[in-house]
Amino acid sequence: MLYNSSPLPRTSPEKRGSFPMSPPALSGKGAGGLGEFNFNLRKNSRMSIRQTTFTIIGLIFLMMIISLIGIFEFFVMKSYISLHGQNILRYYCGYLFGIVLIFFFLLLVFLEKFVIARQISERQQIEAELRTSEKMKLIGMISAGVAHDLNNVLSGIVSYPEMILMMLPTDSPFRQKLIRIKASGEKAGAIVQDMMTLVRRGSVTDDIVNLNRIITEYTKSPEYERLKLIHPNVRFKIQTHDDLKNIIGSPLHLSKTLMNLCFNAAEAVNDSGEVVVSAENRHIDRTVRGYGGIIIEKGDYVVLSVSDTGMGISQDDIKQIFVPFYSRKIMGKSGTGLGTTIIWETVKDHKGYIDVHSELGKGTNFDLYFPATQHRLSVKKSDIPIQSYMGTEKILIVDDMEDQRDIACEMLRTLGYDAAAVDSGEAALTYLKQHPVDMVILDMMMPDNDGIETYQKIIKNYPEQKAIIASGLLENGKLKTALSLGITAFVSKPYTLKKIGMTIRRGLDNDRRNPAV
Repeated sequence: MLYNSSPLPRTSPEKRGSFPMSPPALSGKGAGGLGEFNFNLRKNSRMSIRQTTFTIIGLIFLMMIISLIGIFEFFVMKSYISLHGQNILRYYCGYLFGIVLIFFFLLLVFLEKFVIARQISERQQIEAELRTSEKMKLIGMISAGVAHDLNNVLSGIVSYPEMILMMLPTDSPFRQKLIRIKASGEKAGAIVQDMMTLVRRGSVTDDIVNLNRIITEYTKSPEYERLKLIHPNVRFKIQTHDDLKNIIGSPLHLSKTLMNLCFNAAEAVNDSGEVVVSAENRHIDRTVRGYGGIIIEKGDYVVLSVSDTGMGISQDDIKQIFVPFYSRKIMGKSGTGLGTTIIWETVKDHKGYIDVHSELGKGTNFDLYFPATQHRLSVKKSDIPIQSYMGTEKILIVDDMEDQRDIACEMLRTLGYDAAAVDSGEAALTYLKQHPVDMVILDMMMPDNDGIETYQKIIKNYPEQKAIIASGLLENGKLKTALSLGITAFVSKPYTLKKIGMTIRRGLDNDRRNPAV
């Protein structure tokens, strides 16, 4: 995806909906995006130098033309002397020299004003980008700490109900209540992941997904029923295709994206109207421009479209619709104000593109382009029996928080594993000297050594030791480092029995040098 860093707005006549790129806050300048900001800063400087150089060269070229004209007139006048005398020559040469001198002076004044204005404009933009970058970096640091702590707290809310449900009879009156507690904890965890998505610190997902399934599951959800109840005059039309290709991504975030699109579309309809949700295969045989002038590359895509017959969005507002809180504060919409921002970041995480078409009084259409894949859908995790991810192997849990160690040990023992726990990386090294284990589960954020540093020390003595990381927070950069070291997988907290069990089973069954996430 391309980011237009030019200080001058650019639009494209190729397609409607092509507007200047969204603000720096949405261009990767979050907690980890300062490097991209510096790149754009250097790019701006190079552009300024090039454009100023071209301007100077153009003015010099113009002066050369004027000088050539003067030389030409000089020779003409020289041949004219014999007929009219030297006074005429001196008059015309002086007149011409005065014109050239005045013109040259005006050009220098214009050039000075142009360069100063250009530098002021670029400096203001760079300062604004730097302020935004620093603000997003601070937000990212705060959010990361909050997310880690929240995910640890949510571990008990998600894990204990699941273990209690396994002990209750099927006709127990408490089952439904426990299921709701567990579901609430999982939704809270999803909200934390959304927050991490906004500050660009989420983990990579690689599930094989079909948007038909995402749409179908959403139409059966309580959120969809509540939306129809709030907007009884809005007709919802669902269009799917049987031969729809699959994509690679996160079902959770794709579902949240669809929910936000439908919510915004329904809100845009004042009295009565229609919201159409569709998904189709689309082949792009030549590059086209999407939202913000971003180039949509050639290839096969699955396009998720949500359109409405509402009031539409003005061109001034449409430039800012993906800015956090803009829709709530400026456009007067309800909700958190983060819905469209989550859409933007989710599409970027899936290496996709967005195109937006809107006309006042007629409605708005969002097209989300996701790269298609030839991979087939895997078996739904809910269909996998618990016996397939149970085991008897020895597992060591490394976590600095006592409650997290207790929860993890209870869950693994429920699955049949021989679980033990220590509170630090150094304690893990000491334990492994006396007690070999089949798998080590490492927390990422610990006081002495983090999960990656601990694993680096472990493999110095035990090169074939298998391990996974289980943490409330792991940045993409650190995830790649962990996988390159040989860590088998990453599982985010809070996790369920099925999630941690399948991750452990896959790690134990796979070769350490062929990791999977």
